[in-house]
Amino acid sequence: MRGACSFADLIVVEWAGAEHGVTTLDLKGLNSPESLAIDPAGTVPLLVDGTFVPSENIETLGYLAETFPARSSSATARGVLAPR
Repeated sequence: MRGACSFADLIVVEWAGAEHGVTTLDLKGLNSPESLAIDPAGTVPLLVDGTFVPSENIETLGYLAETFPARSSSATARGVLAPR
């Protein structure tokens, strides 16, 4: 959802080229037994990578940065800025 905190995570996942799937839940779905079995805190965004399940946005973004470091952090290398 554009404008939501989860959108930042989705941008980074896409940018990293990570294989992923997106599941959209309504607010009632966050407290379903199935969702709470994965994330007892009932928070979003939620990343599940094997047994690692970070449930805070900043934790998820840090995890993605460490897991997919091959992408350059240089804006010029990514083509965001023109070389001088």
